[in-house]
Amino acid sequence: MSERRNTADPVTLVSGRLYMLGDSEDIDARISWRAPCTHGLCEPFNVYLLRGEDGCILVEAGIARHRDRIASQLQSLLAPGERVERLAVTRNEPDTISNLPNLAAACGVHTAYTPGVINPFDFFDDASAHLHMKSFGVDQHPALPGTRIALGPDRWLEPVQTPLRLLSTIWYYDTGTRTLFTSDIFSSGTHPRGGDPLLRGVPDRATLYDRMRRHVVVKYDWLTFSNLTDIISDLETLFATYEVETLAPSRGCLIVGAAVVKQYQTVLLDVLRDLGRNRPGTGSGAPDPARQDQAVVATNRMIYSGFKTRDIGDGIHLLGGCFHARMYGKSFHSHGSAYLILGEDAALIVDTCHAKDAQQAARYLSDHLGDRRLYIFPTHEEYPHAGNLGGLLDAFPDAIVLGDVRNYHLYHPEAYDAGRFRPIAAGDRIDLGGRVVHALPAIIHDLPNTLWAWDDRSATMFVSDAFGFSHYETDECTLLSDELPTAPTVEDSKQVLDLALYWTRFAEKDGIIGQMEELFAAYPPARIAPAHGSVVTQPRELAELMNAALHATTR
Repeated sequence: MSERRNTADPVTLVSGRLYMLGDSEDIDARISWRAPCTHGLCEPFNVYLLRGEDGCILVEAGIARHRDRIASQLQSLLAPGERVERLAVTRNEPDTISNLPNLAAACGVHTAYTPGVINPFDFFDDASAHLHMKSFGVDQHPALPGTRIALGPDRWLEPVQTPLRLLSTIWYYDTGTRTLFTSDIFSSGTHPRGGDPLLRGVPDRATLYDRMRRHVVVKYDWLTFSNLTDIISDLETLFATYEVETLAPSRGCLIVGAAVVKQYQTVLLDVLRDLGRNRPGTGSGAPDPARQDQAVVATNRMIYSGFKTRDIGDGIHLLGGCFHARMYGKSFHSHGSAYLILGEDAALIVDTCHAKDAQQAARYLSDHLGDRRLYIFPTHEEYPHAGNLGGLLDAFPDAIVLGDVRNYHLYHPEAYDAGRFRPIAAGDRIDLGGRVVHALPAIIHDLPNTLWAWDDRSATMFVSDAFGFSHYETDECTLLSDELPTAPTVEDSKQVLDLALYWTRFAEKDGIIGQMEELFAAYPPARIAPAHGSVVTQPRELAELMNAALHATTR
C-alpha cells in the first residue's frame, strides 16, 4: 500500500494513483493547535497528488514554508508535459492554501474546488478566500456534497460535508483508493524527527483516546460546553456510508489500514460523547446546502461592493468593504472591516483589509501615517482578518506584526525569520504615544488564537468576529449603528452568527455572556468596532441584542 519516505521525497501511497507530498515541521510553542506535551516531535503538513485517466488533481495546497519542497516533489512525479491544473482544498485557511500562489505560478493550477462559496453559513471566510485566489488567477468552484470531481470513468473525488468543523470545511472521498481526506480532524498523529509519517498499527485504545481528546480541544475549544448529539449522529452516518482504508488529514500523520481507521473513528466518537454536554438532538432549522435543491442553491450570490474608508473620530479610521449577499431569497450586506488607530508616535491597524484591496489600503495608510511607525495587529490568521498581511508587509518594510503570532512562520517564513513578528498576549499593552492599546482575550471567536483590543483614549473595543450584524443598502456600509435608518435587530445579528460562527448553534451561552459582562466591566467600551458589522455607538443596547442573538442560535 505505501512506501516510507525520505522527507525530501514524496510518499507513494498507491502506485500511479495517490502520493503524499509536503514535509514535517518541528512542533514547538510557535504552533497554536498543538499541546505542550507534543513539543519536540514533528508534524507533517500534507499535500496529496491524485493521478487518474482524466488528469491529476491536488488535495490541499500546503503551506508557503514548503513551496520549494512541494514544487520539487511535483517535478519528480510529473511526466514531461504533464500539468496539475486542478486543486481541491478542505478549508480556506492558511495551513491548507498559503502555498496556492506558488502552485498557480509553478504548476499552472487554475481551478480550485473549495468548501462553501454559496454556503450562507460560511461566506465570510469563503468570499475572502475567493477574492484572494482570483487575485493570482485561480478560479474557485464550490465543492458541493452530492457532486463528483472526475478522475476517470470509474473513479471520482466526492465532496463530503463534515458536521465536525470550525470554519467552512469539506472532506473528500477518493472512490479509487478508498481514501477520506479529513482536513484538520484525525490530525493528532505526530512522529519523532526522521520518523515515519504513516500510522499503520492498531493503537492502544486508552493511549489513543487520551491523545485525540487532548488534541481536539486545543482548536475546538467549544466542544466542552456544547451539545454534540447531532454532530455525533451525523458522523456515525458518515462513517457507515464510506468504506475507508486511509484517513488523510491536511496535517498530522496518515492513518493507514481499514482496522486502524475503524479504531480512530470509534475513539473520536467516544471522545465527543464524553466531552459534550449532550442531550437529545433537535435538528437544525438553518438551510443545509447538502440537502438543498441545487437549482435554488445556484441562485446564491456574494458580490464584493468595494473598498471604503471613513474617519470615525478620535484618531480612528475605518477601512474595508462589504459583501452584498443574496442567500436563499434574502438580500443583505455584511462588513469586512479593519481599523487604523493613530497615536503620536506610532499607528496600529487592527486586521489587514482584503488582499484584493492591497494597493488602495496601502495608499490610504501612507496618506495618514506621516512619520509614524506602523504596527499590524491581525486579530487572528483567518483570511478575512489576515489575508492582506503579506501586502502590508511588502508595502511597509519597517512594519511589525503584533499579536498571537503563532503559526505565521509557516505562512510568511521570510518576514518571520527577519524578526517582523512579535508575540503579545491578552493583558499586554501597545504604547502608540498619547494612547495605549490593550490586548484582550477574545471571548467570542472562531479560531482560539484570537485577540481583541481596547483603545484607552477613545474607549473603543475591537471585537473581531463578535457584535456583527447585517445591513441592507450600499450607502449604509460605513454608517455607525446610531446612523442606520433602521435599528439592528436580533435577526440581523443572529444572521451573522449563523454565517460566521458555526459553533454557536451547539454551544451553551450563559458562560460566554458572563465572561463578556466581566470584560465590559474591566474595559468599559464607549464604542465597539467589529469586523463584520457597523461600529456600535450604543454598546449597552447592542450588548443586550447580542446576548439575545446568541441564545437564538441554539439548536
